[in-house]
Amino acid sequence: MKHIAHPNIIKCHASFFEDSFFYIVMEYADKGDLFTRIKKQKASDKFFPEKDLWEIAWQMCLGLLHMNSNKLIHRDIKAMNVL
Repeated sequence: MKHIAHPNIIKCHASFFEDSFFYIVMEYADKGDLFTRIKKQKASDKFFPEKDLWEIAWQMCLGLLHMNSNKLIHRDIKAMNVL
């Protein structure tokens, strides 16, 4: 992941093991993850605008297409991992 550069893929700066834990140092995502945004919308009884849903889906597709073209797979696609 350190070698992948694409606007729809968060940058991985480093990864390392320490005390049997694996750490990943990534670019800061100031808007947080999609799961948290969904929970906030649900708590306020609001829906996402359709335009926003299409934009999120489109950006995910572009990022995954780029990974696929570099023969990489994600293996853990879920709302918590969409930043």
